Amino acid sequence: SYFRYEKPQKGRYRHFSQVGGEAIGAEDPALDTELIILADDAFKNLGLSDYRILLNSLGDKECRPVYRARLQEFLRGLDLDAETRARIEINPLRVLDDKRDAVQKQLVDAPLMVDNLCEACKAYHEEVRTLLTAAGVAYADDPKLVRGLDYYTRTTFEFLHDGLGAQSAVGGGGRYDGLAEEIGGPALPGIGWALGVDRTVLALEAEGIELPVASTCDVFFVPLGDALERRGLILA
Repeated sequence: SYFRYEKPQKGRYRHFSQVGGEAIGAEDPALDTELIILADDAFKNLGLSDYRILLNSLGDKECRPVYRARLQEFLRGLDLDAETRARIEINPLRVLDDKRDAVQKQLVDAPLMVDNLCEACKAYHEEVRTLLTAAGVAYADDPKLVRGLDYYTRTTFEFLHDGLGAQSAVGGGGRYDGLAEEIGGPALPGIGWALGVDRTVLALEAEGIELPVASTCDVFFVPLGDALERRGLILA
């Protein structure tokens, strides 16, 4: 269970549930691929088909600071409201994820992280793409995919379902190398995802899929009178 301090809307509740998968301690494109395949299999096993996988790379501590400064310089020259301008100084990558048409029209020529990756991050990202293709997993490159949390590095991905309207993300995640160290732990790389249970249920409804529900009891005891209640309890 998780909680949001936000106004509730369809697919975005105050209280919501997630299923998570994490792999900590290794930095390997094959591991990133395996985690994405695991999430893809989860949705396929439920019978879902109207979803898409978006993929991007957010670079690392070597190349992202350079890109961040370049993006900030670009964004400061745009006609944006005060709240968005404040976001430029805190987390400029989030501006790329702004859904408003007036903002997106100004972002057409924005510099993209994928074009500013260092050689190591570029090679890492290409290997993830190659392995996904080899595994038969369909995906689309989205150079503006940034996710909602700024600790993500390198591989970043989202699962979108076309039947959910505005809140279309049913799952997502990415690599977070450096996070463990940042919060006081050892320097361990990691990658993980979360799948939204509530939105997955909405996705199943959108596709008209009804999952079989197991019976909650196999045997039901009915004591015929007070004298048999104790015996029924013991049998149960």
